[in-house]
Amino acid sequence: MVVATLNRFLVGCVCRALDSSLKGSRVGRVWHIAHDAEEGSGVVLELYSQSLGKGFLALLEGGVFLMKSRPKFGEEDFEEDDDAADGSGKNSARQQPSSFCMFMRKHFSGKTIKGVRQLGSDRIIEIEFSNGERVVFEIFDGNVIILDSSGKILEAGRKREWSGRDVRVGVAYAMPSNLPLGFVNLPGEEGTSRIHELLKSSGMESLEDFLSRNAGMGELLANEVLHRAGAADVSDGKKVIEAVSTITAECEGNIRNNTAYSYGKIILPIKLETVTAAAAADGFFESLFNERFFGEKNPAGKKDAHAEERESLRKRIVQQEGLAGEFEANAKESAEFGQLVLANAGVIEEAIRKVRTEGWDAAENIPGVVSADKHNGKLIMELDNG
Repeated sequence: MVVATLNRFLVGCVCRALDSSLKGSRVGRVWHIAHDAEEGSGVVLELYSQSLGKGFLALLEGGVFLMKSRPKFGEEDFEEDDDAADGSGKNSARQQPSSFCMFMRKHFSGKTIKGVRQLGSDRIIEIEFSNGERVVFEIFDGNVIILDSSGKILEAGRKREWSGRDVRVGVAYAMPSNLPLGFVNLPGEEGTSRIHELLKSSGMESLEDFLSRNAGMGELLANEVLHRAGAADVSDGKKVIEAVSTITAECEGNIRNNTAYSYGKIILPIKLETVTAAAAADGFFESLFNERFFGEKNPAGKKDAHAEERESLRKRIVQQEGLAGEFEANAKESAEFGQLVLANAGVIEEAIRKVRTEGWDAAENIPGVVSADKHNGKLIMELDNG
């Protein structure tokens, strides 16, 4: 698993980067990854924009991934495929999209993204759309919640109730925690005072602990801040603010450029001065995705902990793609039939008129009629398709 799954600090960086990259993007298809113990949960949005072209935004438990090519699960990606999901080459019964998936398609397919932001300083992403509705994605458990323009819940991937917090239709959305707001964008003396106040209230003994835990940066980034600031305690608060601001800008810029660095199993969008890194050739989001689903090694004799999850995700995508293809084929066939009927409307109307006025025995002399079923009231006609 990824050691540095998107922490609270990086979620903020990702949101600001996505906000600048995805504004105006139009949503195409939507897939829902239903939750259970093996499969994880989340959604995948197909996006189109002038700047990005075609892309896929995957909101999956443990991370958010913006990818130019389709995410891959196992050996196959989710191409439109009419073969069985098990690879047997035989057609199989398609799994119907969940009601939640159909809800999302109805509300968001064809809509455009207005903005992306982090809620508070938690690992929660909110995406606002052109219809005024919002998608809230709670990264820590993969729940996707749909809100109306007033903040009330319209639908949720999983509905739950706790003491003091309900995730169910009709109630106002409430965040699961009241984490302290970040201080990243606070300038000068105000930022320095904020560090002093939060550090004092947190009861932590060192600035490193404060940056790592309270500010949600994680150990590696906290050490990088102190290294660049040359600070060992809160007496250098102004330098700490400057170092945090610099690191924030570097992270956001690299996320927009899809640049990443690998520190063992930790993927970060910044080249640290304190740790030797290897460039992650696949890019930031792809590297996070691959580490999330393919990163855990399979020691001899030990079952691959994520093999079933990967295969389940892949099958769901293939099944939903197949069903969508069937819907499109049926719609095309219906449209072609409608055009044929419209082009031959006069012939059809004349045949019906003659049967009604002259009786069913006259049907065999009507042009275009192949056979007549008086018992069931049907005329079988051969129409000219031009």
